[in-house]
Amino acid sequence: MFLLKRRGVNNHFLEEFYQIIHYTVDEAIRGNTIDEEYFLSRYSRYKTTLENHFKVLKYFSLASRVACNARSFNPLQNPLGYRLIRIIGYGGMGVVYEAERIRFGTKVAIKIIPKKDPKRIRYGVQELDIIERIMSIDCSNIVKLYEGGADRDFLYYSMELLKGKTLEEMILSWKQQGYRYSYCQAAQIISALCTAVAALHGHGILHRDLKPSNVFISENGAVKLIDFGLACLKNQVYEWGEKDNSIIGTIDYMSPEQILGDHETLAPCSDIYSIGAILYEAVTLNQPFMDLIDNACAMDKYQCYEPKPAHIKNPQVPVGLSRIIQKAMEFEKTMRYQSVSELSNDLGVFAPRFCRT
Repeated sequence: MFLLKRRGVNNHFLEEFYQIIHYTVDEAIRGNTIDEEYFLSRYSRYKTTLENHFKVLKYFSLASRVACNARSFNPLQNPLGYRLIRIIGYGGMGVVYEAERIRFGTKVAIKIIPKKDPKRIRYGVQELDIIERIMSIDCSNIVKLYEGGADRDFLYYSMELLKGKTLEEMILSWKQQGYRYSYCQAAQIISALCTAVAALHGHGILHRDLKPSNVFISENGAVKLIDFGLACLKNQVYEWGEKDNSIIGTIDYMSPEQILGDHETLAPCSDIYSIGAILYEAVTLNQPFMDLIDNACAMDKYQCYEPKPAHIKNPQVPVGLSRIIQKAMEFEKTMRYQSVSELSNDLGVFAPRFCRT
């Protein structure tokens, strides 16, 4: 999701930003000219992100019109072969669109990463390397990836177009509507997430950015892990801020060793911590550390405090499930589950005892 979507940012700005994005995409699809200078001047707080957005729109609007006017698809006129339809997500390095594969007439999601600067190019190349590896993994709980590649101005990869909601959206809905959800539903979603993460770990890949917005529940109930922008090979540190000790990822779900900058010793138990944090929020409707404001506060909190047990935060949560979450979120990584399979097995033991259908 868009980087401004974090604690401390006024919701008005988020709504304003998305209105700009959706309006300009609609105008581009209609073939209308967009006054870029007007938007960059009036909404200067989003200048860098909007510049990237307009660059993508320029290229794909032109390519789409050429392809639509041609009697047959011409790869020289539209080298990527996609027609953009609408924006469906915004990330730190790129934009995700619903698109049509012109040659086949099928709908897909496509992530576009502009080659704006060397740092962005390096990130994109590293992400594509991981995407190619994930394409070979056969797991129904990982979003299906189709192809990836590079054009003169962009890096990209396409994937199946999903219909449904992210876990983040579901949790928000539960909060707003006062929905009496079942903690069993949350446990079942996380069990499916464990299957996806175990498949990644089995191929030597760490996700490093597990969070509710990257867990998708389709309309038929299938759970899919999406977005691999920070994934890396185990024992191989990619240069996403590691050299300058900047924090890369989402601190609310990050393991202590990751948030404290211990990138070189990251292991599967780091992802396991994040799974525990997601499950904690899903069953309590609160993040483990609700009062984290900035990165400095986060570091202090991880070194001095532990989150309140889930069954204390929400008395409806069985103590057994709460203990599973606590073990996944132990500060000392050697005290956590050492494999996702161990965590999944404990959830499997929990479900038959407490989740009666």
